[in-house]
Amino acid sequence: MSRCTAVICELNPLHKGHAHVFNHAVQYGAPVLAVMSGNFTQRSECAVFDKYKRAELAVRAGADIVVELPFPWCSSGGEFFALGGVAIGTSLGSDRFIFGSESGDTEFVKKAAACMKSEEFKNRLTCESTSDSGTAAAHDRAMKHFGFSLGANDKLASQYINAAEKLGADAEFTAVRRISDREVYRSATELREMIYDGNIAEAKRFMPHCRDDISISDVCRDKLSELEYIFFRLFYHKGDGERILDGGGGVADRLAWAAGESASYADFFETAATKKYTDSRLRRAALFTMLGVSREDAVTSPEFTFLLGASKRGREYIAALGDNIGVSLLTKPSAVHRLTDTEKRQYKLSVSADEVYALCMTRGVKSGEFLRRKPYIE
Repeated sequence: MSRCTAVICELNPLHKGHAHVFNHAVQYGAPVLAVMSGNFTQRSECAVFDKYKRAELAVRAGADIVVELPFPWCSSGGEFFALGGVAIGTSLGSDRFIFGSESGDTEFVKKAAACMKSEEFKNRLTCESTSDSGTAAAHDRAMKHFGFSLGANDKLASQYINAAEKLGADAEFTAVRRISDREVYRSATELREMIYDGNIAEAKRFMPHCRDDISISDVCRDKLSELEYIFFRLFYHKGDGERILDGGGGVADRLAWAAGESASYADFFETAATKKYTDSRLRRAALFTMLGVSREDAVTSPEFTFLLGASKRGREYIAALGDNIGVSLLTKPSAVHRLTDTEKRQYKLSVSADEVYALCMTRGVKSGEFLRRKPYIE
């Protein structure tokens, strides 16, 4: 089977740090595969630009193939986000994954990954877990006990490595140190703030390959919170969240309580917040409950993906793979009839998430907006 180099990414939005990682991937000489989050991000928020627009920028930045990390994996915590990304990458022939890194030290990240799997770490994590502390904080304290202080990128990369071992994938992982020069670099968080505040001209200075016609975000910033607030205020029934990914243990019930206690969606998540649950955990629970995502939905590896963009080299690579592709690669919705029952369940969740994203868009769109889109072809 032919091989390619993979980058698991969100590109929300694509900035110079991402371009730096793609440039590094290109140097290996193999086709570059971007396994990119769909319309929702790991924080369970709407991406600032839709998945096809971001895929176009990825191709311009050096990706030969852009496929979707579909919902719910794209909106899950690190373990399932990594599982989904690595599963799709290896199913499309990737034997090397490149990742941005605070440390820039591949061996350090590998040692951190090994630590996370050890019984000693699991025992320490149990000790660090308290009733008023969230799992993320407990995890960080446990890692520090063993001498590992990980940035967000290094932590996620360690989960890529463990996901590959879990899947039995034979793949190499390479860290690329993040750019820190403030003269040329702004983080995705900073750029989103600029865009939402209407300073997109300033943001474009730090967004390579950005199209000239992009002038505003594709989504209204707070629309998703409003939809979730309405759902929990009107349609949620106590106890329904116990079967939901990230919604168990009373988390979804607390969101319903917060919706009733809040005079508007603007207060919703702030009212629900506690020391134990991060904002990301609450937002994941809200979105997953609204769309009915169970833990089983995320534990199972993705069995399908959408092709979002490709270069000529990428199309040739896909054609050469032939029947050796380990996932159903869809380019148009009419191909859904070929899917298995599991794939159809995954497809339905992904399409439902796209419908929610469409409801949040700054321009009004009809139902099925993203089923009518075509991959960006260079």
